[in-house]
Amino acid sequence: MKVMLTFDVEDFINDGVVEALTKIINLLEENEVRAIFFITGHFTEKLAGFPNLTDLLKHHEIGYHSSAHSVRPAIFEYCDTEDYAQAFELSLRRETSLINPLTGEIEGIGGLTTLQQLFPKKQIMSFRAPGLCWSPAHLEALATLGIKYDFSAFLNSEPISYKEMTFYPPAQFFNPQYQLTTKLGHYLFSKIKLAVLTFHTCGFVNEKPWDSIYHNGNPKKLLTVGQLSDKQKEMRLKEFEKLLGNIRLLRKMGLKVISNPEKSDIELNPNFEVIKRCYQQSIEWPTKFFGYKPHFLYNQFAWYFNL
Repeated sequence: MKVMLTFDVEDFINDGVVEALTKIINLLEENEVRAIFFITGHFTEKLAGFPNLTDLLKHHEIGYHSSAHSVRPAIFEYCDTEDYAQAFELSLRRETSLINPLTGEIEGIGGLTTLQQLFPKKQIMSFRAPGLCWSPAHLEALATLGIKYDFSAFLNSEPISYKEMTFYPPAQFFNPQYQLTTKLGHYLFSKIKLAVLTFHTCGFVNEKPWDSIYHNGNPKKLLTVGQLSDKQKEMRLKEFEKLLGNIRLLRKMGLKVISNPEKSDIELNPNFEVIKRCYQQSIEWPTKFFGYKPHFLYNQFAWYFNL
């Protein structure tokens, strides 16, 4: 079995995330584990002020997690247009721009462009959409910017290729307060050939999701959320350290920990049921947390997959 450890780095508001991320990377180094860090444009701008943390991240793979995550209009909104070409162009522009976190307006160069500038020696080729809510037009726009691997779609239990893009299996989200080693054991004894384990770095410090302030639209000011106690933070890091220790032992028994995505030799043969399920799972996040009802997104899926 193969395992990938991935982290979504997105909370640019609450300061505790920087310290938590530093501790997480140190634990990875101690256990000789490399991971993929999917970083948003807004956190990239914050990260530029922490050169020591940037240097630590250079030992791992860097992925992209959108320019603005939950800031409105989000991907699911500005891509929800009848004109596929318009959605493509909007995606291309917004994902290379600095987005005002209060108004959602473009204010200069940012996004993937800034992330590439911060890590000039890295080839940033992996993408994960916020909330796993992706748009075909948006993904095709990112492909023109060098993205080759998507970690958002629910298409297959193994990496699978379609239109020069390789889609990795859906993320298995791990919350650091819940017996991580037990959950890992479940996947090891299942028939899953590749488990993509995903953590939110903010989950090690925040009491609730940092982006809850965006659920009713853009806030008037950036508000922090409650922080865990020092004891709770320590316990979550200890649980994560225990997980890494078990992974290190399991590697001696044949478990492979990988961090470099590769093009899959398996080609997707789209069918209605698979794509319909993929679409429905894609819109769960905006439907649940933003109350959003898409209008044209399914048409994009149908066109992209030639249905």
